[in-house]
Formats: sequence, C-alpha cells, structure tokens
Amino acid sequence: MNDLKQNEIVGLEDSITAFLRIIKKPSYWEDFQRRAQVDIDRPSGAILHVLSPTDCNFQSLVNRLGIEAPFVSRKVHELETLGLIERKPSQDKRVHILHLTALGQETTLKLTKAKVEILSEVLEGWSDKEIVQLTEMLNRLTTDMSVFLT
Repeated sequence: MNDLKQNEIVGLEDSITAFLRIIKKPSYWEDFQRRAQVDIDRPSGAILHVLSPTDCNFQSLVNRLGIEAPFVSRKVHELETLGLIERKPSQDKRVHILHLTALGQETTLKLTKAKVEILSEVLEGWSDKEIVQLTEMLNRLTTDMSVFLT
C-alpha cells in the first residue's frame, strides 16, 4: 500500500470516528427527544427503529442491535410497560414476536421526523447528488465491513 492511500485510509477512519463521537453525544439524542417531544432513551429509540419496518422475535432484535440480551430484555420490558411494544404469540409457542403498538408507531414516526429535520438542517448546503453519493458510499462501506467481519 502506498503512503498516499495509507494516509487517506487513516483520514477516513479518523473522520468516521469523529462522526460517531458527535452522534453519540448526549446532546444529539436530547435534541431528537426535544424535537420529537418524546421521553425515551437512545437504546429504546434503537429498539423502536428496528421494530418499525417489521416485527421480529427477541433473538433477532438482539442480533440486529448487537447489544447484550439481558440489557435488551430490560429495555423491551420498559417499552412494554410504556405501551410502546407488545409481545404476540408466534407459531412456535416458545417464541413471542415483538410488535409496535399504535403508540409505538406514533413515537417512531415522531423520532424519524426529528431525524429528518436535523439531517436536513445539517445537509442544507449539500446537493441532492452529494447526499445520494454519500448514502451509496456509506451503504457500500457498511456492507463491505459486514462481509469482512464475518
């Protein structure tokens, strides 16, 4: 690998790390909560996001989140108590399917709207083409990293 490419890759990793640091700041999630007018923590928001397009069983949720099962179990219980998700029986009596309630769907829509507002403000000076290119490249990087790490 030549020095230029090595420097570019180090720069890319530094940029990704800086970006992750920003979006993991408590103030970032607090802005989402404020805009969405919801009072749930970030892990709960992640669970709602995973369940928003489709129901899934507990183990699938754990796998998609990449978080320890006991922690996810506590969060699922909290979300059930808040009336945001419910468990439904599946054909396999040993497994329950996690499903967003109407309130859970409404909360997820509010969070999604807040995310779109924030990103729209951040990307205000970007062209549509630049946004599409960034999305395509991030998707490719994510796919390639997933394949590499399995």
